[in-house]
Amino acid sequence: MKKLLMAAAALVAFALSGIANAADLALPPAPPLIVPAPVLSWTGPYVGLNGGGGWGTTNHTFTGVAAGLSASTGNFKITGGLAGGTWGYNYQIGAWVFGAESDLDWANIRGTFTAAVPGVVTGSLSTKLNWLSTYRARVGYAWGPAMLYATGGAAVGNITATAAGTVPAIPATGSTSQSNTELGWTAGAGFEYMFMPQLTGKVEYLYVNLPSTTLIFVDSVKFNTSIVRAGVNWKF
Repeated sequence: MKKLLMAAAALVAFALSGIANAADLALPPAPPLIVPAPVLSWTGPYVGLNGGGGWGTTNHTFTGVAAGLSASTGNFKITGGLAGGTWGYNYQIGAWVFGAESDLDWANIRGTFTAAVPGVVTGSLSTKLNWLSTYRARVGYAWGPAMLYATGGAAVGNITATAAGTVPAIPATGSTSQSNTELGWTAGAGFEYMFMPQLTGKVEYLYVNLPSTTLIFVDSVKFNTSIVRAGVNWKF
């Protein structure tokens, strides 16, 4: 009986020693936490801001100056800046992105033509773009966070024509102006980059053609401009 009790005590001691040794063993390290990268998608509505500059040509053609006669300034240069807001929607299918975009910009793209008959009369004709709005389709090709796109559609702009003259012999100075809103077209291309799932930045080129409009009664004014602008968009 004594031997049996001693054997049982030894077995208990051995078991307790094994438990203590197991408790002293280090736990295996936890696996690293892997955070999945955000899925980049161009799909969704967005709003943004844009700004840039434009350059191009305009001309004034007078009809009815005299019976059967007309006069024209020929093309003269226009330059200036513009800035405003943008809104649109994209839908992505694979690498292709299809969308519609519109914007409304304040503008100050202008130029002046001056002519004179020395000692008799000095005159000038000016053209100014006051604001510009475009309504365009966009088709882009995306790889990762970058996208190249082509765009085109309608352009609406408000143009002011001004005629001024001075007659030194009298002396007399006078001017007159008139504004009109014209519907034309625009086309261009751009590059857009997604800095984060909601924020993108872009640089784009647009050519804008506003057809001839009659201002100041007999003056037919045509306006063409190239625009380069940058912008940022926030996607919802």
